[in-house]
Amino acid sequence: MVKNTFYKILEVVAYFFFLNMLWILFSLPVITLFASTSAMFGVIRKSLQEEEINLNALKDFTLLFKENFKQSMIIGFIWSITGFSILFYLFFLRAIEIEILWVLVVVLAVIFIFHTVYLIPVTVHYNLTVLKVFMFSIIYSFKFFISTFIALCFIGASFIIFYTYPMTLLFIFSTCAYNVYRTCAKSFSKITNIT
Repeated sequence: MVKNTFYKILEVVAYFFFLNMLWILFSLPVITLFASTSAMFGVIRKSLQEEEINLNALKDFTLLFKENFKQSMIIGFIWSITGFSILFYLFFLRAIEIEILWVLVVVLAVIFIFHTVYLIPVTVHYNLTVLKVFMFSIIYSFKFFISTFIALCFIGASFIIFYTYPMTLLFIFSTCAYNVYRTCAKSFSKITNIT
């Protein structure tokens, strides 16, 4: 019994380590960050659906990386331009002291942060167009506000842990992705049909 539990724990640790290393390796050309993140979330989705550790992570990761590459790159480009624009306007409008516009941009920043939680999970969970991925990630982030908040807590805690203990680089991103996807998947199970 103890031996089985030990091997199970070892298997889970190895899974998160290996998945994390794949994600880092495939993200090294920074331009592929969204494609590799989608692949990591896709592998996690498959493991959760099968209710067991996916021992074919390399095969599934590379397959999902290729399958989602184009859409993930487009989503990543749009997300990056939007994020940098919001950041620019936050600083620009604050500097010239136009309060009403600054408040509007802060509201847009909150919407942007919320929708980011669901962006990759929606991409890998559903077969949608880019426009619908953005649309549903915004809708879900507010419809399932508690899940969004919990996922943001996982993300925030992961960055604090990584900042405090840099050695967690070996597994922190895959465990964060696992917790975020698992939280979002609970929301997806409440939706019967989308198109």
